[in-house]
Amino acid sequence: MPTVRTLICIFVVVFLIWCINWGWGTFFADDSDRGTFGDMFGASNALFSALALAGVIYAIFIQRSEVKIARSELHYTKSIFEETTRNLKLQNEETKLQIFENSFFQLLRVFTDLTNNLDLISSKGKITKGKDVLSAFESRLGRVESGLRTAQRRPPSYSAVFAKLYRARQNDLGHYFRMLYTILKFIDESEISNKKFYTNILRAQLSNSELHLLLYNGLSDNGRAKLKPLLEKYEFFDNLPIITVKYPNALQSYEKSAYGDNEPILQILSN
Repeated sequence: MPTVRTLICIFVVVFLIWCINWGWGTFFADDSDRGTFGDMFGASNALFSALALAGVIYAIFIQRSEVKIARSELHYTKSIFEETTRNLKLQNEETKLQIFENSFFQLLRVFTDLTNNLDLISSKGKITKGKDVLSAFESRLGRVESGLRTAQRRPPSYSAVFAKLYRARQNDLGHYFRMLYTILKFIDESEISNKKFYTNILRAQLSNSELHLLLYNGLSDNGRAKLKPLLEKYEFFDNLPIITVKYPNALQSYEKSAYGDNEPILQILSN
């Protein structure tokens, strides 16, 4: 492709030739030769036309080059914009995760403190604290069942047994289960991707006695509508020992998803 300097040189040469022809025909040729002499400008005119065409072609090449550069810059700008968007998205997700984890572990700390502050004083003055209180409540299921069996003269249902225990210790159990549900709901309604990871952390804080009581609370009037679906969704009884379950017929009231890969319980449900 010719350079601008080359085109200018060609234009100057052609213009000088045209000026020489014009000056010669004007000042030196006689009238009879001027018509013939004028035909000599045909070559100059053709050269000018060719030069004009070359200029147009050159402009087209320049325009194509500029369009190519513009496209390259646009592509580069687009790639930078996409990279910036990805980085902002990652930063936004990391910020959301950090905010979520701060709130989650604060709730978990409150739940742990609540559990540790539980206390129970027996009729003989013995004081039980923390998770041992929940183990004591689990043990009371048997005594509650015996009392109802005697009063009704027939085996009571697990729901009746748990309901009586819950009414007797509503201040402790109500607060405990409401806090547990609050944490599960907080995880479920968050925008994080791996929610089960955090529900597993919550579940790991619970003893077998707590899981056992939670099994019945999820089927009670207080937990059936809201708590039970979350327990099923996040496989909350995946590690529940079957030997712990006092009323196996309660297991059938949950979807199988609540037990995850808990083979002993899944085999019972399959039979």
